[in-house]
Amino acid sequence: MSTEDLTVLAAAVLAAVVAIAVPWLAFRYALRQEHARWLREQRSVLYADMLVTGRQCDSAKVTNDDHPPAKQGPPQLTP
Repeated sequence: MSTEDLTVLAAAVLAAVVAIAVPWLAFRYALRQEHARWLREQRSVLYADMLVTGRQCDSAKVTNDDHPPAKQGPPQLTP
């Protein structure tokens, strides 16, 4: 093999490695971004649910004055 053949072979191998590695790295990066977006979406849904639930509890306290709120606490174990 001559030097020119080795140079062409090395360039071809490098091109093949780049052709495989770049799409794989791009896919991994896109997957990470998609996961972060999904987490933000789930967090925003949770916050919205907490706001709605909190407002419902506040309105229930105002309109339900004749019954005191139930005592909340950990369950008591009986021997």
